[in-house]
Order: sequence, then C-alpha cells, then structure tokens
Amino acid sequence: MPLIIKTIFALLSAVFGLYSIVQPKVVARASGFDLLGNVGVAELRTAGGFFLGIGIAPLILSDDAAYQMLGIAYFVTFAVRLLSVYLDGQDIIRRDFIIFGLVELVSGLVLIIPQA
Repeated sequence: MPLIIKTIFALLSAVFGLYSIVQPKVVARASGFDLLGNVGVAELRTAGGFFLGIGIAPLILSDDAAYQMLGIAYFVTFAVRLLSVYLDGQDIIRRDFIIFGLVELVSGLVLIIPQA
C-alpha cells in the first residue's frame, strides 16, 4: 500500500482523536451513547487522546511496523464490534454501527498491507 494512503489513514485517526478531545459530546452522540456527567466526558476525551497518540505514532516513527500496529488495532476493534453483536444482541446493529465497523475494517486492511 502506498505510504501516502497509509499517512492519510493515520492522520484521520489522529484527527478523530483530536475531535474527540475537543467535542466529546458530539462524538458520543454520533456513536450512540450518553455521557453521564463530567466523568463520562473525561473518559471520552481520554479515549480521544489514545486515538490521537496511535494516529501520530506512525508519522513520528516513520516505520511501516507502526502503520501495521495501527492496522492491527483497527482489526481488533472490528473483532470486538462483532463480538458485541454476539454478547449484546443483534438489536445493537444499526446504520451507524455498520458504518463504524466498515471504517474499522477498511482502515485495518489499508494499514496492515506492507508499503509498496
């Protein structure tokens, strides 16, 4: 996979993380959950920090293994999403759930393929 494509996906991960830090309530609403009080807001900001960190790490490290690590993280996230369907019931499957899952799957595929 060309480096420019991988760089775009890593940047998008970092931008999502930054957006989660700045607008946690908007991200929560789009993700289908409620933030109950300041603790919930703080937790979502913290998760945003994680996405920011794993998004910028490949850019700082300039190593294909870092991009692949990000791809593995997306694959694991997708796998847990599928596990959630089994554990939590099929009623959680909605349009946004499917879209987020497809984004995770495509991101994992793009980032795990070695650089061309």
